[in-house]
Amino acid sequence: LRKNITSSLTLVLLVVLATILMYTGSNVLLNMGKFLDQKNKEINGADYFLITSENYSSQATEILKDIPEYKKAEMRKSILLPGAIYSNTTREDTERNLGFIFYNMEEQGDISRLKISGQTGEMKENSIILPYYLKSADGYQTGDQITIRAEGKTYQFEVYGFAEDILFATPSNITIYKCFLTSEKYKEMASEVSAEALTRSIYVALSKSADVSVFANSYAERSAKEKAVE
Repeated sequence: LRKNITSSLTLVLLVVLATILMYTGSNVLLNMGKFLDQKNKEINGADYFLITSENYSSQATEILKDIPEYKKAEMRKSILLPGAIYSNTTREDTERNLGFIFYNMEEQGDISRLKISGQTGEMKENSIILPYYLKSADGYQTGDQITIRAEGKTYQFEVYGFAEDILFATPSNITIYKCFLTSEKYKEMASEVSAEALTRSIYVALSKSADVSVFANSYAERSAKEKAVE
């Protein structure tokens, strides 16, 4: 190395560069964790999420209450369309397939609170609030028109804003888009979809020491036993 100054300098620069990249990567990972924690805290995000049929929702709630580390839960009406086809018609995008779950934006609770960002103008009857993922990853903008087809019906909405929820941050977490509709539009859709689409969503808060995977397994086991008895 002493005989070749160029090689020595190159080696030093590579070591310095590797150190910088390692430091930067570590910082990004640490800050990302803090960022997600902060976002989850802002909306009082749920620790565990469950979708049930209307008929089974009461039983599901009772099972949850009996599991250690349970703190509280909130139940909300929801419309689940797992096989929906959607596209941004403003941009004439190609149609895609993914599940959608809809909520009445006027019927919200304390867990996983609705926090809207990017909204402009007045809300219309066909306004929809989409997950922030569609803005950050797919470039959706306020005012865009989105068409959703499911169960042989076509619904058209105008994007009013976007909402963040860590549980639904990307489709790889939960393979459905969480959306909010005006009260009028939600009631209209609820009267048109199948009985199977009318569901109940249960948002659960656990104690700080809880292990979510253990809690989820406990619920699955107890629920299976309940159904076996029936």
